[in-house]
Parts: sequence; C-alpha cells; structure tokens
Amino acid sequence: MVRPATVPATLAETLTAGIADEVAAVYGDQVVFPAQVVVDDPRDGQRLFPGWPAPVLVIARENQGVVSWGVPLGDPSPPVLVGGNLGDPTPDRMGTQVYAPSVDAFVSARRWDQSCLAGQPLVQAQADVLDADVLAVLRAGFGEVAATAGWPGHTQYRFEGPNVRLMLWSGLHQCDWWLSGADHDALADCVPHLMALSNLREAFWSSDPGGDAVLKDVRAAR
Repeated sequence: MVRPATVPATLAETLTAGIADEVAAVYGDQVVFPAQVVVDDPRDGQRLFPGWPAPVLVIARENQGVVSWGVPLGDPSPPVLVGGNLGDPTPDRMGTQVYAPSVDAFVSARRWDQSCLAGQPLVQAQADVLDADVLAVLRAGFGEVAATAGWPGHTQYRFEGPNVRLMLWSGLHQCDWWLSGADHDALADCVPHLMALSNLREAFWSSDPGGDAVLKDVRAAR
C-alpha cells in the first residue's frame, strides 16, 4: 500500500470511481483503483507486472486474473501497463508492456471498444494471422484509431469507416475481427470488401440476429 499523495495526479483526475466502473465493464474487469490503492512492488515474490523495474499502481484486473493494468509510480504522466500472462508467443509468457501511452488513451480506447462491441448489427471472425498486406489495405480504406498492445493479442487495431467500426485482436496464431455498423445497409456495404481479405469469406459469423441477416444477404448476392 502507498499513501494517496503518491498517486499520479493524472490518474486521480481521470480515473474517477464512475469512469473506472465504466471502462472495467467493457470486458468485465475487476476494478482496483480508486476503490483501493494497491502497489505491485519489484521486491514482491509474485508480481502482477513481471519484469517492470519500478513499483506499479494497480488499476484493474482481468476478470479471471490472467493480466492486470496499472501505472508506474514516479512518472507524473504515466503510461498504462498490462502485466501477467500475456500469452504470445507462448501460452505461459509472463511479462509486462505498455498497453496505452497515457491514462486518457486507456480510457478512450476502452470507450471506443464499447461502442464497437455494443454496436448492432455486429459480425465477427476468428481468422488467420494478420499480415502486412491486409493491414495495409485496412489502413488505406479506413481511418485508423490509436492501437493498444499486450492484451488480448500482441496488438489491438481499431479502424473507422462510414458508419462502421472495426476492431482486430492480432495475435501470433490468429486474428479476431469485430465489425459493427450503424444499420444493416452500412454493414452490408462494408462486409463484401472485407471478405476479399484473409480467410474472412469463410470465417465471418454472427450471434447477433442483425449481423446474421447481413451475412446471409451478402453471401446470397455473391
């Protein structure tokens, strides 16, 4: 534990109780700060942020405790770290890396993810590994929003187009795609272009009735 005075001002100002609950709810994470002031110290035997050389103030923990998010102490404008079992390149790789360059960026990314995942209609895919050619096509056709790193893939890419949002969790073994639209027509206009990429023609699916209707219409038209 540490004295409240050691909490970075940017964290205390940005991550209020209400905002902490909001961003944790996106993926069902467990809120730590500001409800508690918990510090992961390099002298601890079992670290939440393995290998990080400085103490880390814990923000939240993943809902099964696999990873944690926090900010390094001693930096007035700290990045947000993710530490624990990061997975890539092996299922049990323990480590820590910068998830977002600032607390503001962390909050913005989580809010963007919520808008993408909660959007309807929604389609998704567990597709082949993301390659440079596919990424180049996406960057040419969409506006790119700030990426995050370390969890649940090694990189999370975010893209926006006319009335659509696209999120990719890029890992060493697969890439998960999430695509939501403002309405049926917006999503139906976008999906055929993406089906030419990777193995998305076969991999796209949806548990959302609206997304399933879009996929049926697009596949029937081809």
